[in-house]
Amino acid sequence: MSYDYSALPFKYTSPVKGVTSSGFGYREHPIQNEVKYHYGTDFAANTGEKVCAFADGTIYAIGENDSYGKYVIIDHDDGYRTLYAHCSKHLKGSGKVKRGEAIALVGETGAATGPHLHFELMKGQTYLNPEFYI
Repeated sequence: MSYDYSALPFKYTSPVKGVTSSGFGYREHPIQNEVKYHYGTDFAANTGEKVCAFADGTIYAIGENDSYGKYVIIDHDDGYRTLYAHCSKHLKGSGKVKRGEAIALVGETGAATGPHLHFELMKGQTYLNPEFYI
């Protein structure tokens, strides 16, 4: 596992209007009650708040599972990818998206203890700390 904090090669914006409720790195998992690595940043926000694309890109996947609930994954330039999880609703199912474009709504789906956006930023197999960029 590796981590990187280099500058991003594209313009970007915050994916949601909210405050950090759980940071990147080791933490006590709020449901499993054990220390685990958190590969993203959680932003507390109101249910229904718009979740926006971090940067221009193409929707790679939308889906739903027990952990992330409803999620969206976007591919960006140069091998970067972002994940947006625990959404209440998908707003865009496929195609290209622009930085700041609404792609979903904040929710509490999957393994969540309250309404928030779980946001991950990756370059290939490397997880980046979103807090260095937002």
